[in-house]
Amino acid sequence: MKLRTTFVAEGVWLELLRQEYSKEAILLHKKLPIRVLDLLSSDADEMIRAAVAEKRAAAPLLATLANDGSSVVRARVARNAKARREVLEQLVADPEPHVANAARERLGLELIPEPAFSGVVIERQSDEGEDG
Repeated sequence: MKLRTTFVAEGVWLELLRQEYSKEAILLHKKLPIRVLDLLSSDADEMIRAAVAEKRAAAPLLATLANDGSSVVRARVARNAKARREVLEQLVADPEPHVANAARERLGLELIPEPAFSGVVIERQSDEGEDG
């Protein structure tokens, strides 16, 4: 029996969320009900929202997730095979090049150049008087 694809009733998923079961573990399941995905799509953790944005079953939520404050979430929306053309066209104008390029690639448009990493790393300075 494959646990990742076994049918589980919506009420069971909702109870697991209520009992604070691992959201990451829940998201490993391939057949989550839309109501569960909807609840997880507004989670405080951007990686949980990003995992929802990857799910094909989350298609009805992608327009909302395309407006997420996290570029990680928006990029996952752009890469979702179920993202509608209107959503992709919106993401083409995203200020983050990796999001815009993910949408552009899906639409068959030319990619825009992304800024190169400068290699400069800023280290955190310790407070005066602390031994470090």
